[in-house]
Amino acid sequence: LTEVQQLVLSLSNRLIHAPHASFATTQKECLQEVANRLGANHALWLVPTDDNDGFCIHADWREGEWGPTSVEPLLAQVPQRLEREELLFFYSQAEMGRSLTADELHLFASQPVGACAMALLRSDDEDYGILFVGKPLGRGEWPTEDRALMAMAAQMLLHSVRHQHQVEHILATQEALRALNQQLEALSMHDALTGLANRRHFDLVKIDEFQRALRNRQPLSVLVCDIDRFKEYNDLYGHSQGDNCLRSVAWAMDSSIVRSGDTLARIGGEEFAVLLPGTGEAAARQVAERIREAVFALDLEHEGADARRVTVSIGVAQMRFGKTPNFDALFDAADQALYRAKQGGRNRVEGQVFS
Repeated sequence: LTEVQQLVLSLSNRLIHAPHASFATTQKECLQEVANRLGANHALWLVPTDDNDGFCIHADWREGEWGPTSVEPLLAQVPQRLEREELLFFYSQAEMGRSLTADELHLFASQPVGACAMALLRSDDEDYGILFVGKPLGRGEWPTEDRALMAMAAQMLLHSVRHQHQVEHILATQEALRALNQQLEALSMHDALTGLANRRHFDLVKIDEFQRALRNRQPLSVLVCDIDRFKEYNDLYGHSQGDNCLRSVAWAMDSSIVRSGDTLARIGGEEFAVLLPGTGEAAARQVAERIREAVFALDLEHEGADARRVTVSIGVAQMRFGKTPNFDALFDAADQALYRAKQGGRNRVEGQVFS
């Protein structure tokens, strides 16, 4: 009995420390060691199917060889006597047959055996599997130590299955949390109304692009865009229509940005910004004109605007090496250019003034 206890303790420790990726293999190895210690020639481990419509083969060990597993149910339900007693010992295959139906006997007695045993892996009224062990013909005894090993092995494997289910649940929960966090991260970086990058995203990208431009001595330009007389638009047409206007303008602006490395963001109520890495002011003005024309082409009615339609004004600025100390200075230059575009009549593009 001491040897039996030591064996089960050793196998339990192996299961406890088994990596999740190889846990099922470790379970089978432990079952094989138990079968060898019992002098068995057949060990069969059934587990509930994924949809709980019966039991399928988790492990099938015969004469030192592993047979195929299954996902289809091969046993519809727990045998009635095993349901009542949970641990059964038989001294012959014929004796076992008197406790099973013909279909059950066909599954468990698929090869000739002598003494055999069945254990129901049950906890808290939930069935986790059925364990069957058969000894070779001519072996019709169940000494005390073998009964103890069978009982302890059943409990060990039951705990291993429960542990496995708990780990899988934890891993599934962790994966769901990771996916949710990724979604939340994506949402936190995008404007819910327009789908564009938001101010937080813009603030993260702008520092990286500014530092990259300094390192590589490459130009960096920024556009600051503002919908003309948007307050009047909301007053005239209502906030719901104002939201539709923002979505339409955002779509027109986004369709005007052709390079994947450029960043368009909504940074305020009706204010947008565009980061243009590797772009000088002349090329940036071309992008700005393309945006202005795309918004104008939407032909959105705006009776409170000078052009009687929705328009945007845009300020353009390019980083000047040695004279633009940080991104805020670059943005301020574009913002000042935007102010001049507003003062100059709106629906226009203005560039920075070099001193």
